Amino acid sequence: MSEYCQYLTVSAYDITCLDDELRIDELCNAILKDYHASLLNDLGYAPLLAGTLARGADYFLRDFMIDAKRCNIFEISTDLVKEFAGNWYIINNIDPSINELKDILAGIYQFYSYCSTQKLIPEEQANTLLNVCNNVNFYSARIDSFFTVSGESYQSWLNECSEQKRK
Repeated sequence: MSEYCQYLTVSAYDITCLDDELRIDELCNAILKDYHASLLNDLGYAPLLAGTLARGADYFLRDFMIDAKRCNIFEISTDLVKEFAGNWYIINNIDPSINELKDILAGIYQFYSYCSTQKLIPEEQANTLLNVCNNVNFYSARIDSFFTVSGESYQSWLNECSEQKRK
């Protein structure tokens, strides 16, 4: 881990105000650079694959976890990933693509695996994400069904992957 990130704690990513969001965005940038470097140097991934995975994790962390959900990136759960992939990604993209989503989900899983090696989350927590990130057939069906949703069926469609309803 870089000198910038090695002194960070999980609580450094808690969001309580706009200033926190800005500070955490910088922290995310640093940890994502370390993650990308680890993919290249430690795991020996090709530059294109490492970049694709890092870009996918970046999109999930910055746009969804921080901006949309305003939550600590290390308070990850299978429900949050399912809400992202099964709802948020689909409704926030003009042309949602299962191929693009597969790359993002692979980046998410690899990022949290990296975080477990850095002792930022328990290994078991990272491992629980594998199945939800690999559930490509489910997310493909969600994308397809989104284009047939109309009227009152939208709320039902949305609730199927809503993290909020499980709280």
